[in-house]
Amino acid sequence: MSINFRSAYARLGAVAVGASLATLPMAAHAAVGALTPAGGDINTSSTLDEQISSISGSVIDTVLLIAGVLAVIYLLYSGIQYITSAGNPEKAKGARQGIINAVIGIVVIIAAFFIVRLAVGSGNQINSLNN
Repeated sequence: MSINFRSAYARLGAVAVGASLATLPMAAHAAVGALTPAGGDINTSSTLDEQISSISGSVIDTVLLIAGVLAVIYLLYSGIQYITSAGNPEKAKGARQGIINAVIGIVVIIAAFFIVRLAVGSGNQINSLNN
């Protein structure tokens, strides 16, 4: 039984990007202070906002870290496949495509990380201006 690493990695990348983008509105929403309880104390909502931001940031960081580690492993695997292709053009082509896919995945993961950090940072600035 052969494992298709390309499709498995593509699915993992899609899940990582989807999870980070899905939690992005929640983190921004919490950072703006939209979860203030009706008639509640602003300090309580600020603590709740900070907790939600912290938890969502930790989840996003963990997902992106796992995706990044898997991308590097896939890059190493494809590199080894390329080196051991022994002049077989079909194997070399498949390994080269795997290397390209891994590099694209790493770029997407890094971009998702910085987009999330930018959104959370902007939300925190808006929250500090409102207080």
